[in-house]
This record gives sequence, structure tokens and C-alpha cells, in this order.
Amino acid sequence: MQLSAAPAKTGYNTIGQDELDRLNAKICECRYPVHRVNPVKKVLGLMGELDTDSVRIRIRWNTGSVEGGLDDSSTSASVVESLPHATTVSTWGQEIYFSVPAESELNKSPQTVVEPGAICFWVQGSSIAIPFGPTPIAEKDECRLVTAVNVIGKLEGDPLALASLREGDAITIEAAD
Repeated sequence: MQLSAAPAKTGYNTIGQDELDRLNAKICECRYPVHRVNPVKKVLGLMGELDTDSVRIRIRWNTGSVEGGLDDSSTSASVVESLPHATTVSTWGQEIYFSVPAESELNKSPQTVVEPGAICFWVQGSSIAIPFGPTPIAEKDECRLVTAVNVIGKLEGDPLALASLREGDAITIEAAD
């Protein structure tokens, strides 16, 4: 990503080339850190949007929305870099999933059984999966995913809000204020 100077127009704020160069340097510093830092904080911290230990996201659809927090993993950073992202949702039992233009490898402790409302990254499908109840392969009332995933966050509030989503519904995932 590279910022460029905007032509001066009435009613628009413009910045000088020096400020533009400074901002571009910060963007490059975030995308290619030399030492281990929290990549999510590094990316969003530039915009002054990060006040807590996790990045807050929002998933919106025609009849509702949910918010949640992401951890500081490299998988979360990859997801955050793809935001905002509009797509359609798929369902599998009481789980929603949707593609995101992000990539990651399985972390050291991938999981197949998670808590309702866990925000999971499905590596093989480059997708976010969020179960809110039993899936077709669940044993009793557990949330069992079809393959191991990286758990990268948790929804806030009642994950059953996702039950109103239907296969093919349009959704947007974005950074929350």
C-alpha cells in the first residue's frame, strides 16, 4: 500500500509531501517489521483505533450485527489487513463461515472443538468460521469443526445472534470503532 498526494480541492484537507513520506514509511514499517511486535497493534495503532489488548471487529448483515475481539497473532494480522471485506456467508449446522483474502498456517495448537462464539480461521479454506452451537459432526452439544483451525478471537455477547444468517446472505466484516 502506498499513499500518494491528493490534488488540492476546495473542501478537502491535503498534506504535504514530507507528511506523506512519513506516513508511507510507517506503513512499510508495519508490513515488514524487523523485530517481533504485535502485528495487529502495529497495523491498526497507526490509525489510532487500538485502545485495548485486542482488535475489535464487526460483522454486519441486513438484519443484524455482532462484534468481537481478535488476538495479537499473525493470523489475526492477516485477517485485519484484508478489512473491510464484503462476502456471502455459508452455513454448516450451527456454524457460519465465509472467505477472507487472508493466509496463514496452522499455529502450534490448532483446535477442532471450540466454544460457541469462537472466531476461527480455517487455513485450508482461507475462511473465518464461527460456530454458535452444534455442528453436524458434534458429539452432544459441542461445537466441532470439520478440520483443525486457529482460534483467533471471540464474539462479544450472545453468539446465537448468528442464527438469523442464512446461506448466501451478504455480510461485511470490518474493524469496529
